[in-house]
Amino acid sequence: DKEKLQWEMGFLFQKVDSVCARGDIKTPYTFEFRMFTYEMCDLLGRSRPHVFTHRDYHSRNLLMHNGDLMVIDYQDARLGLPWYDLASLLYDPYVSLSAEDRRWGFDYYCERSGCAPRWSLFLLQAAQRVLKALGTYLFVAYEKNQTQYRASISEALQRLEDIVQSARLPDSAFLFISAFRHDLEPRLDHLPE
Repeated sequence: DKEKLQWEMGFLFQKVDSVCARGDIKTPYTFEFRMFTYEMCDLLGRSRPHVFTHRDYHSRNLLMHNGDLMVIDYQDARLGLPWYDLASLLYDPYVSLSAEDRRWGFDYYCERSGCAPRWSLFLLQAAQRVLKALGTYLFVAYEKNQTQYRASISEALQRLEDIVQSARLPDSAFLFISAFRHDLEPRLDHLPE
């Protein structure tokens, strides 16, 4: 629901603020970007249908065992839009896919699932999902000191740039990514623990 999605955006902004404070870096988001994320979550929260969603459906949680596909890591599962897990998979920060591969995956999913193709809603869900993941990467990299996640921060920013361009999201979204990359990304490996 929109409260959960908005909580995740609040978590993102809290973690961005925390990391920026470590490096004495200006906050990279504007009031307009915050408002965009809350409006996005409101729209996603009102959209239907709701289906079971894993909510962490990416390559590292998909395993092959004796020829069978196994899915692990269900602790965040809940009802949500059918686009959530698809966005997690197609904008997976651990795997590079082309725009054409993403569109093929989207079309294939819609054809096989019978879900009405709603590309613009899918891209909004992808933006929310990757922003949520960015907050998580900031948290585990800097507060939990799992430095291997620092590379995922850059990958998440790249995925967000792809989404912003594909969805033609507001300028405030592009400015957030641009400022984050310019001011913070070069310093990620040198911020205090």
